[in-house]
Amino acid sequence: TYDRSKPLARLLKSLEEADYLGDRADLDVWVDVPPSGVVDAAVLSVANEAAWTHGIKKVHVRKKNVGLKTQWIHTWNESIPTGLHADTPEIPIILEDDMEVSKYFWTWLKKGHGKYKMRKEVAALTLQRASLCAANCAELHGGPKREEGYNFWYPLVGSWGYSPKADHWVRFTQQWLPAFEKSGKKPYVEGLTPTSWYKSFEGQKRCPGKRCMWTMLHLKYTSENSDRFTVYARAKGDKTLGANHREGGLHYGKAAGVDHQLVTEWTDPGLEDFPDEPLRLGLDGKENGRDTKI
Repeated sequence: TYDRSKPLARLLKSLEEADYLGDRADLDVWVDVPPSGVVDAAVLSVANEAAWTHGIKKVHVRKKNVGLKTQWIHTWNESIPTGLHADTPEIPIILEDDMEVSKYFWTWLKKGHGKYKMRKEVAALTLQRASLCAANCAELHGGPKREEGYNFWYPLVGSWGYSPKADHWVRFTQQWLPAFEKSGKKPYVEGLTPTSWYKSFEGQKRCPGKRCMWTMLHLKYTSENSDRFTVYARAKGDKTLGANHREGGLHYGKAAGVDHQLVTEWTDPGLEDFPDEPLRLGLDGKENGRDTKI
């Protein structure tokens, strides 16, 4: 979070009201500061005063402005006193402050991680309802239409409620990323919409840099490595496990409103089914389609 106190309050309220099935859940709130170094007082107040009854809550205030990329890449590692390791057992959920979670997000997340823990090709799960068809193709609208909800794999990071596996996050952030950035190479994956966005941001002097889209780096990683798939849920009724209110800020010049309504009842058995051989979409949006370069 940075300077949006009301969205932060909404997110923290939804997290507090979620069902954790009796599991302990610790909460780390990372507050970035502007270039002046003066923290937003309203944001800090919301973070400090928010109720948290499921575990330990810690509020971390950056000493200087680091930007969204650093907030994403490093906070999980920095939240653990001994650092993040490939065998770290905890399950994370990384959320920007304009997100809101379903009461049942942990029910889905816990079962999915348990099922795919040993699947090397799975990088993460996401609460996001799939929308972007990465290879300059038509919107996914959640995925192929079916009467019941279901889960599927898609080789595109879902940053709206992202839950990476520890071994994947270590390989990406601690092993691959430092070497790639040192090389000075461009993270282009040609033929993809995010690459076009990245090139546009380069023209705006936003990329590379701390305001750049970290997801392009992740897409480059997954185009070269086997741990590339993110698990998505397609809930019935155009609903989602993690809603993005698309507040004005770095991603949206002005508020665009909520993307989808939250799942409010746990009555869809399809969301609890994580098959051994799930539906896989390619970056072109096709079932069992291409999952690397187009």
